[in-house]
Amino acid sequence: MDAPAAPIAAGPLPAYRAMVADGRLVPDPAQSLAAERLQALWARLRGYDPPSRPANGNGLLARLLRRKPVDEDPDGERPHGLYLVGDVGRGKSMLMDLFFAAAD
Repeated sequence: MDAPAAPIAAGPLPAYRAMVADGRLVPDPAQSLAAERLQALWARLRGYDPPSRPANGNGLLARLLRRKPVDEDPDGERPHGLYLVGDVGRGKSMLMDLFFAAAD
């Protein structure tokens, strides 16, 4: 199922709503909630540039011995991901396809 180009440019939620409005999808409250949360993540990731890691060595030993800071994200700026779970055929992959299509 291909979503229209204009709604997908605005994120996964408008694309999902366009598919419901066109009759390509039956309205589903769980899908709608997931689309809303994906939209919030999509908006937060727009323009996000993760901080670079210090070059302390990239070898296996350096990675094993590297100590992680206690507070890795003191400002709460790092976006958190989502975990979609549900029965087979509920639309999880379709929603993720909309999310990634909007990421371009």
